[in-house]
Amino acid sequence: MSAQSKRMSVRLAAAAAVAAVATSIAVVPAGAVALPAMPAEFQLTINTDAYNTPFHTTRHADGTWSSWDQVPDMYYNPGGTTSLTQTEHAGVTFLASNYAGQIQFLIRDTAGNWTSPTGTTAPIPGEVPIWHSGNTPATTPITKMLGSAFVDNEFHLIAQAGNGYPYEVVRHADGTWGDWTELAGQLGNIGTITDFSAATTNGSDLQFTAVAGGKLWHTKRATSADAFTAWGDVFAVSSNPGTAEHVAAAGVSGELQVVVTGNNGAGVFHAIRHADGTWTRFGDVEAATRSNPGTVTGVGIAATNTLSTGPNLQVVVVNNTGGLFHTVRNSSGSWTTFGDVNANVPGSHAGHATTVSGAGE
Repeated sequence: MSAQSKRMSVRLAAAAAVAAVATSIAVVPAGAVALPAMPAEFQLTINTDAYNTPFHTTRHADGTWSSWDQVPDMYYNPGGTTSLTQTEHAGVTFLASNYAGQIQFLIRDTAGNWTSPTGTTAPIPGEVPIWHSGNTPATTPITKMLGSAFVDNEFHLIAQAGNGYPYEVVRHADGTWGDWTELAGQLGNIGTITDFSAATTNGSDLQFTAVAGGKLWHTKRATSADAFTAWGDVFAVSSNPGTAEHVAAAGVSGELQVVVTGNNGAGVFHAIRHADGTWTRFGDVEAATRSNPGTVTGVGIAATNTLSTGPNLQVVVVNNTGGLFHTVRNSSGSWTTFGDVNANVPGSHAGHATTVSGAGE
């Protein structure tokens, strides 16, 4: 079978999976109490080099993992996914990805079913207006999903366009989408953004961390009605662990926790931005876990158990051979040893992991 035929077979199988799923999303009835295990689950989605195919698994509250499932392709075609972001709200995972300017939006409900609310039609355009008027051309394509967060019960999606600028779009609670908004004019210029993460710490704010020029930068919008603060150099107010390469952030107990990888993949570092705006120093995660995941090329994190008295941070890194390694930072500040995800997840995924994204609540 040719590579193209194999690629088509993978996508047709995914299309069949989508078609078999009902379009409605299960929700918890008003007044009902969610199961304690739900907010403790960690959602891991990876992109692979097998035709850029994404796969998903869940780490349950008891530490076990679900089998790998392939994330469906809403377009029913052999196109792959070059970047993705996901976030979780009320036990439901919202995932956005893109490939060659096509934007896909999928929802994974509490029963584990993936659906595309807009069928095979993109929910939002893959072209965005260029901020400065008079430019030719007047639009530029979306090239990369940067991050996402649930703010005031709405899904905020951040993406990077061909001009290098970040853009934001909002999916409202009723399922409708707003328009793309260019953010560079609000945020200021820190140079070329090479990695990025979005998070909320209280459900109303929106905080960004970005890697540019080997440094880590941070900005915050207190509410959707407020302006973003100016980019701040995190290493300058925390500590400098070296050259930053990748970043992931999550809100934990009203504070922002950040994991940065760098130094040619040789280091993984963690810091906390407190509610008062001060930062801890960056700690060496490999030293804290007493384990080495190899040369790290990406990181995904999420908070879990945030609705209980013992919130923790779950971290997955991917290395240069496609290996996936997971650790937990407990509410006490202690870390578990990096564990081999592929060795613990039942079954296998096609290809090698290239990027990772985490979600939880």
